[in-house]
Amino acid sequence: MKCDYQVYGGTLSEMLPPTAKDRKVAMMLGGPLAKDLFDQIGPDRKMSCSDAPGYRERRRGVLTCTYTRGEGYACYVGIDVTTGKSILGSIC
Repeated sequence: MKCDYQVYGGTLSEMLPPTAKDRKVAMMLGGPLAKDLFDQIGPDRKMSCSDAPGYRERRRGVLTCTYTRGEGYACYVGIDVTTGKSILGSIC
């Protein structure tokens, strides 16, 4: 399984250094788990972040999963560490 994360403050589009009162984690999961999640949350979105050939995107709540021919499957989710609530983990 492939996994990556980033800790930040502010927003995904305007990241700042995290603080004790503003700390979030954006996570990316890949491999078989991402494919399994992708398959479970369908269908594909009609309006997606890319119009590249072979790009597919699915979203359920704050969970976003994508598929590209070159990279395979990836899923993104975030956590607001200060509240414990789930948030989006990616942006277009």
